[in-house]
Amino acid sequence: MIALFAHAGMMKYPLLICSLLSVYIFVYKWIILNKATFDRLLLCRAIKQRCLKNGMEATIQDLQLDRTVPAKIASEVLKIAHLPGDLKEDAIKEILTPEIRRLESQLPVLSLIISVAPMLGLLGTVMGLIQIFNVLAGGGIGNPMALSGGIAEALITTVSGLGIAVCTMFFHHFTHHKAEKIISDLELMAFQLIVFVETEKG
Repeated sequence: MIALFAHAGMMKYPLLICSLLSVYIFVYKWIILNKATFDRLLLCRAIKQRCLKNGMEATIQDLQLDRTVPAKIASEVLKIAHLPGDLKEDAIKEILTPEIRRLESQLPVLSLIISVAPMLGLLGTVMGLIQIFNVLAGGGIGNPMALSGGIAEALITTVSGLGIAVCTMFFHHFTHHKAEKIISDLELMAFQLIVFVETEKG
């Protein structure tokens, strides 16, 4: 791998940055998303039981002591459950929006890497071809070492760019799907808690 990297030409540095950035974002998002993952049905059931047993205020206080994302969202939803319909919808959006942005953050960077890495690889290929033509133009057709350097640069950068893009596509698909699942669960949890409070009041 070190030998291949050494022959990859100038494009090896931006490609290396893309690969390291892709892995860093994937690991970071994996940690963040795992912390935010929860069992919606189990949590809603537990909150409803607490409300019936201990009351709304005590349940909100208990949830505020829990530092997980779902508990924080649930406590905020219970606080605004008494508001009228339109105000309630706006309040729920205000509660969920920051968390949605946090869960979806850095995903556009992965999309950018998917688009840029093959282009950098193609640019490296062109630079390698230019090197080959320069060798040929200088009468170096009988110099295999000079020709092989340009060929190696052209092939390695192409493969590297495509490889980084393919790996990043998997990273993006996994993190995007997991983030969408958590966001959907948070929205459904908020709706179920509102319906529960309204039913209890009725």
